[in-house]
Amino acid sequence: DSLLKWAFSIVFTRSWRHVTQAAKTTTNSESKEEVVAASIVPLGDMFNHDSQHNNILVNQTETILEQGKNEKNDGDISSAKNINAVQFVLQQDIMNSSQNNDLYLSYGITQYPARFLVIFGFCDESCPEIYANVTFDGIIAGNEKSQPIDLKTKDLGFTDPTKQVFRTMDGAISQTVWNAVLYKILLLANNTEEANVFYQACVENNLRVMVSLHDKWEKEVIEALHTHVDDMITKYTFLLTTMSQEDRKVHRLLPHISRHCTWIIGTLEKVKTQVHLGM
Repeated sequence: DSLLKWAFSIVFTRSWRHVTQAAKTTTNSESKEEVVAASIVPLGDMFNHDSQHNNILVNQTETILEQGKNEKNDGDISSAKNINAVQFVLQQDIMNSSQNNDLYLSYGITQYPARFLVIFGFCDESCPEIYANVTFDGIIAGNEKSQPIDLKTKDLGFTDPTKQVFRTMDGAISQTVWNAVLYKILLLANNTEEANVFYQACVENNLRVMVSLHDKWEKEVIEALHTHVDDMITKYTFLLTTMSQEDRKVHRLLPHISRHCTWIIGTLEKVKTQVHLGM
Protein backbone atom coordinates (compact mmCIF):
# COMPACT_ATOMS: atom_id res chain seq x y z
CA ASP A 1 0.00 0.00 0.00
CA SER A 2 2.78 2.46 0.88
CA LEU A 3 4.67 1.52 -2.30
CA LEU A 4 1.56 2.16 -4.40
CA LYS A 5 1.07 5.56 -2.79
CA TRP A 6 4.72 6.41 -3.42
CA ALA A 7 4.46 5.38 -7.08
CA PHE A 8 1.26 7.38 -7.57
CA SER A 9 2.83 10.44 -5.93
CA ILE A 10 5.92 10.22 -8.15
CA VAL A 11 3.88 9.93 -11.35
CA PHE A 12 1.26 12.53 -10.34
CA THR A 13 3.74 15.23 -9.30
CA ARG A 14 6.07 14.70 -12.25
CA SER A 15 3.62 14.23 -15.09
CA TRP A 16 2.93 16.99 -17.61
CA ARG A 17 -0.61 18.01 -18.47
CA HIS A 18 -1.22 19.01 -22.05
CA VAL A 19 -4.12 19.35 -24.47
CA THR A 20 -4.22 16.77 -27.23
CA GLN A 21 -6.62 15.40 -29.82
CA ALA A 22 -8.43 12.16 -29.07
CA ALA A 23 -10.82 10.11 -31.17
CA LYS A 24 -14.48 10.49 -30.28
CA THR A 25 -16.84 7.87 -31.63
CA THR A 26 -20.54 8.58 -31.92
CA THR A 27 -23.37 6.50 -33.33
CA ASN A 28 -22.84 7.54 -36.94
CA SER A 29 -19.39 9.06 -37.11
CA GLU A 30 -15.95 9.44 -35.60
CA SER A 31 -14.43 12.82 -34.78
CA LYS A 32 -11.67 14.43 -32.75
CA GLU A 33 -12.03 16.26 -29.45
CA GLU A 34 -9.59 18.05 -27.20
CA VAL A 35 -8.72 16.27 -23.96
CA VAL A 36 -6.20 16.92 -21.21
CA ALA A 37 -3.58 14.18 -21.13
CA ALA A 38 -0.80 13.44 -18.66
CA SER A 39 2.64 12.33 -19.83
CA ILE A 40 6.00 11.52 -18.30
CA VAL A 41 8.76 13.66 -19.84
CA PRO A 42 12.29 12.37 -19.10
CA LEU A 43 14.64 15.20 -18.06
CA GLY A 44 11.72 17.66 -17.99
CA ASP A 45 10.80 16.73 -14.42
CA MET A 46 14.29 17.70 -13.22
CA PHE A 47 13.79 21.44 -13.78
CA ASN A 48 12.64 23.48 -10.80
CA HIS A 49 9.88 26.10 -10.97
CA ASP A 50 10.11 29.87 -10.80
CA SER A 51 7.23 32.11 -11.80
CA GLN A 52 9.32 35.17 -12.60
CA HIS A 53 12.90 34.14 -13.35
CA ASN A 54 12.46 31.03 -15.47
CA ASN A 55 15.20 30.76 -18.10
CA ILE A 56 13.95 27.66 -19.92
CA LEU A 57 11.31 27.97 -22.62
CA VAL A 58 9.11 24.93 -23.17
CA ASN A 59 7.67 24.12 -26.59
CA GLN A 60 5.19 21.28 -26.46
CA THR A 61 3.71 20.03 -29.71
CA GLU A 62 2.34 16.97 -31.48
CA THR A 63 4.21 17.76 -34.71
CA ILE A 64 7.96 18.26 -35.12
CA LEU A 65 10.19 18.87 -38.10
CA GLU A 66 12.44 15.97 -38.96
CA GLN A 67 15.66 16.46 -40.95
CA GLY A 68 16.52 14.04 -43.74
CA LYS A 69 17.92 13.64 -47.26
CA ASN A 70 16.12 14.18 -50.53
CA GLU A 71 15.85 11.49 -53.19
CA LYS A 72 19.17 12.45 -54.83
CA ASN A 73 20.87 12.47 -51.45
CA ASP A 74 22.44 15.85 -52.20
CA GLY A 75 20.66 18.09 -49.74
CA ASP A 76 18.69 18.24 -46.53
CA ILE A 77 14.94 18.31 -46.46
CA SER A 78 12.53 18.90 -43.61
CA SER A 79 9.37 16.93 -43.14
CA ALA A 80 6.66 17.03 -40.54
CA LYS A 81 6.31 14.02 -38.30
CA ASN A 82 3.41 13.45 -35.94
CA ILE A 83 4.85 12.71 -32.53
CA ASN A 84 4.36 14.01 -29.02
CA ALA A 85 7.41 16.15 -28.37
CA VAL A 86 8.72 18.60 -25.81
CA GLN A 87 11.54 20.98 -26.65
CA PHE A 88 13.55 22.82 -23.99
CA VAL A 89 15.11 26.09 -25.14
CA LEU A 90 17.68 27.93 -23.01
CA GLN A 91 16.85 31.64 -23.18
CA GLN A 92 20.02 33.13 -21.73
CA ASP A 93 23.73 32.46 -21.45
CA ILE A 94 24.15 30.87 -18.05
CA MET A 95 27.83 29.93 -18.46
CA ASN A 96 29.05 33.55 -18.58
CA SER A 97 26.56 34.86 -16.06
CA SER A 98 27.61 36.09 -12.63
CA GLN A 99 24.21 35.13 -11.26
CA ASN A 100 22.90 31.76 -10.12
CA ASN A 101 23.23 29.20 -12.92
CA ASP A 102 20.24 27.08 -11.89
CA LEU A 103 17.77 26.22 -14.65
CA TYR A 104 14.12 27.11 -14.07
CA LEU A 105 10.93 26.83 -16.04
CA SER A 106 7.35 27.75 -15.24
CA TYR A 107 5.00 24.93 -14.21
CA GLY A 108 1.99 26.73 -15.68
CA ILE A 109 -0.64 29.24 -14.60
CA THR A 110 0.94 31.21 -11.76
CA GLN A 111 -2.10 33.20 -10.59
CA TYR A 112 -3.34 30.12 -8.69
CA PRO A 113 -0.48 29.42 -6.24
CA ALA A 114 -2.60 26.78 -4.46
CA ARG A 115 -2.33 24.73 -7.68
CA PHE A 116 1.39 24.20 -7.03
CA LEU A 117 0.63 23.17 -3.48
CA VAL A 118 -1.96 20.58 -4.52
CA ILE A 119 -0.14 19.09 -7.51
CA PHE A 120 3.55 19.52 -6.70
CA GLY A 121 3.56 19.85 -2.92
CA PHE A 122 5.37 23.18 -2.50
CA CYS A 123 4.46 26.76 -1.70
CA ASP A 124 5.24 29.09 -4.60
CA GLU A 125 6.09 32.52 -3.23
CA SER A 126 7.54 33.67 -6.55
CA CYS A 127 4.09 34.30 -8.08
CA PRO A 128 3.98 37.96 -9.15
CA GLU A 129 0.17 38.01 -9.00
CA ILE A 130 -2.72 36.06 -7.49
CA TYR A 131 -6.29 35.71 -8.70
CA ALA A 132 -8.62 38.21 -6.99
CA ASN A 133 -11.56 35.77 -7.10
CA VAL A 134 -14.37 38.29 -7.66
CA THR A 135 -17.09 35.95 -8.94
CA PHE A 136 -20.58 36.37 -10.37
CA ASP A 137 -22.11 33.06 -9.30
CA GLY A 138 -25.89 33.10 -9.06
CA ILE A 139 -26.25 36.66 -10.38
CA ILE A 140 -28.93 37.27 -12.99
CA ALA A 141 -28.57 40.45 -15.02
CA GLY A 142 -32.10 41.84 -14.56
CA ASN A 143 -34.37 41.08 -17.50
CA GLU A 144 -31.60 41.03 -20.08
CA LYS A 145 -32.13 38.60 -22.94
CA SER A 146 -29.43 39.89 -25.29
CA GLN A 147 -26.49 38.03 -23.78
CA PRO A 148 -26.05 35.74 -20.74
CA ILE A 149 -24.17 37.22 -17.78
CA ASP A 150 -21.39 34.61 -17.99
CA LEU A 151 -20.59 35.65 -21.56
CA LYS A 152 -20.54 39.32 -20.59
CA THR A 153 -18.16 38.77 -17.68
CA LYS A 154 -15.94 36.76 -20.03
CA ASP A 155 -16.00 39.58 -22.59
CA LEU A 156 -14.79 42.02 -19.92
CA GLY A 157 -11.97 39.71 -18.76
CA PHE A 158 -13.51 39.11 -15.34
CA THR A 159 -13.04 35.33 -15.65
CA ASP A 160 -9.45 35.62 -16.90
CA PRO A 161 -7.04 34.72 -14.06
CA THR A 162 -4.26 36.70 -15.76
CA LYS A 163 -6.29 39.94 -15.68
CA GLN A 164 -8.35 39.86 -12.48
CA VAL A 165 -5.37 39.93 -10.13
CA PHE A 166 -3.69 41.36 -7.03
CA ARG A 167 0.05 42.01 -7.27
CA THR A 168 1.93 40.15 -4.54
CA MET A 169 4.84 42.60 -4.26
CA ASP A 170 2.79 45.59 -3.08
CA GLY A 171 -0.87 44.53 -3.22
CA ALA A 172 -1.61 46.62 -6.31
CA ILE A 173 -5.08 46.00 -7.74
CA SER A 174 -5.60 45.55 -11.47
CA GLN A 175 -8.13 47.72 -13.29
CA THR A 176 -10.03 44.56 -14.19
CA VAL A 177 -10.70 43.95 -10.48
CA TRP A 178 -12.08 47.46 -9.99
CA ASN A 179 -14.26 47.03 -13.07
CA ALA A 180 -15.51 43.62 -11.90
CA VAL A 181 -16.51 44.96 -8.48
CA LEU A 182 -18.38 47.91 -10.00
CA TYR A 183 -20.18 45.74 -12.54
CA LYS A 184 -21.19 43.29 -9.79
CA ILE A 185 -22.54 46.14 -7.64
CA LEU A 186 -24.67 47.41 -10.52
CA LEU A 187 -26.08 43.94 -11.17
CA LEU A 188 -26.86 43.28 -7.50
CA ALA A 189 -28.64 46.64 -7.34
CA ASN A 190 -30.72 45.62 -10.39
CA ASN A 191 -29.38 48.74 -12.06
CA THR A 192 -29.61 47.18 -15.50
CA GLU A 193 -29.38 50.49 -17.36
CA GLU A 194 -26.04 51.56 -15.88
CA ALA A 195 -24.76 47.98 -15.98
CA ASN A 196 -25.35 47.93 -19.73
CA VAL A 197 -23.77 51.36 -20.16
CA PHE A 198 -20.70 50.28 -18.19
CA TYR A 199 -20.43 47.00 -20.09
CA GLN A 200 -20.53 48.82 -23.43
CA ALA A 201 -18.00 51.39 -22.24
CA CYS A 202 -15.57 48.63 -21.22
CA VAL A 203 -16.00 46.82 -24.53
CA GLU A 204 -15.37 50.04 -26.46
CA ASN A 205 -12.68 51.23 -24.01
CA ASN A 206 -14.65 54.45 -23.49
CA LEU A 207 -12.59 55.82 -20.61
CA ARG A 208 -14.76 58.91 -20.12
CA VAL A 209 -17.88 56.85 -19.35
CA MET A 210 -15.94 54.29 -17.30
CA VAL A 211 -14.33 56.98 -15.12
CA SER A 212 -17.67 58.76 -14.70
CA LEU A 213 -19.38 55.62 -13.36
CA HIS A 214 -16.43 54.74 -11.13
CA ASP A 215 -16.53 58.24 -9.64
CA LYS A 216 -20.27 57.95 -9.02
CA TRP A 217 -19.98 54.56 -7.29
CA GLU A 218 -16.53 55.01 -5.72
CA LYS A 219 -17.67 54.65 -2.10
CA GLU A 220 -19.66 51.48 -2.76
CA VAL A 221 -16.86 49.93 -4.82
CA ILE A 222 -14.23 50.56 -2.14
CA GLU A 223 -16.50 49.18 0.60
CA ALA A 224 -17.35 46.08 -1.46
CA LEU A 225 -13.72 45.33 -2.33
CA HIS A 226 -12.65 45.91 1.27
CA THR A 227 -15.29 43.42 2.44
CA HIS A 228 -14.23 40.92 -0.24
CA VAL A 229 -10.58 41.06 0.83
CA ASP A 230 -11.53 40.82 4.52
CA ASP A 231 -13.61 37.71 3.78
CA MET A 232 -10.65 36.10 2.01
CA ILE A 233 -8.35 36.87 4.97
CA THR A 234 -10.92 35.42 7.38
CA LYS A 235 -11.10 32.16 5.42
CA TYR A 236 -7.32 31.71 5.31
CA THR A 237 -7.00 32.63 8.99
CA PHE A 238 -9.61 30.00 9.84
CA LEU A 239 -7.60 27.43 7.90
CA LEU A 240 -4.46 28.34 9.85
CA THR A 241 -6.31 28.01 13.14
CA THR A 242 -7.77 24.64 12.14
CA MET A 243 -4.41 23.29 10.98
CA SER A 244 -2.69 24.34 14.21
CA GLN A 245 -4.82 21.76 16.01
CA GLU A 246 -3.72 18.89 13.77
CA ASP A 247 -0.77 16.54 14.27
CA ARG A 248 1.96 17.52 11.82
CA LYS A 249 3.57 14.11 12.14
CA VAL A 250 0.45 12.59 10.63
CA HIS A 251 -0.19 15.34 8.08
CA ARG A 252 3.27 16.03 6.71
CA LEU A 253 2.19 18.71 4.23
CA LEU A 254 0.70 20.96 6.91
CA PRO A 255 3.85 23.12 7.20
CA HIS A 256 3.68 23.84 3.46
CA ILE A 257 -0.05 24.59 3.60
CA SER A 258 0.44 26.86 6.61
CA ARG A 259 3.23 28.70 4.83
CA HIS A 260 1.00 29.13 1.77
CA CYS A 261 -1.89 30.52 3.85
CA THR A 262 0.41 32.90 5.73
CA TRP A 263 1.87 34.17 2.45
CA ILE A 264 -1.59 34.73 0.95
CA ILE A 265 -2.74 36.60 4.06
CA GLY A 266 0.34 38.82 3.87
CA THR A 267 -0.46 39.64 0.24
CA LEU A 268 -4.09 40.40 1.06
CA GLU A 269 -3.06 42.75 3.88
CA LYS A 270 -1.08 44.72 1.28
CA VAL A 271 -4.17 44.73 -0.94
CA LYS A 272 -6.25 46.26 1.89
CA THR A 273 -3.82 49.18 2.01
CA GLN A 274 -4.27 49.69 -1.74
CA VAL A 275 -8.07 49.54 -1.38
CA HIS A 276 -8.00 52.48 1.02
CA LEU A 277 -5.91 54.44 -1.50
CA GLY A 278 -8.62 53.87 -4.11
CA MET A 279 -8.22 53.61 -7.86
